[in-house]
Amino acid sequence: MYVAADPILTRVELFSPYIQEDNSLLKQQIPYGAPYYARGRIALWAALNSMDVGAQCDVLIPSFICDSVLGPIEAVGALPRFYATGPSLEIDAERIRSSLTPNTAAVIVPHYYGAPTALDEIRRLCDEREIWLIED
Repeated sequence: MYVAADPILTRVELFSPYIQEDNSLLKQQIPYGAPYYARGRIALWAALNSMDVGAQCDVLIPSFICDSVLGPIEAVGALPRFYATGPSLEIDAERIRSSLTPNTAAVIVPHYYGAPTALDEIRRLCDEREIWLIED
């Protein structure tokens, strides 16, 4: 996503409720009115909260992941659980499937170094089990 530097975005533009009639540059670039977060970990915390992921829930994350991902999972009361990646950091549905528990509520799948992870089979797995899929 590209947000132009001019005009300068103010706090009001970033955090005001979405108004359908608003024709500002910001609203033209993001017409659905997505919220903004200063940090990815705060956005992850908000997403987990909105998905009702909390106590008694497991969130699957790859074994190679930034430690900033752990804090939001623990902050909502969930338990981070790791799934294995391949030697080239590849992620596949079988590795995720073997790591699922009855308490798994969400799976986080990153796209390492901008290389896309094949998500079709992972998406089907999550849909079958009614598990949230969070792409990073």
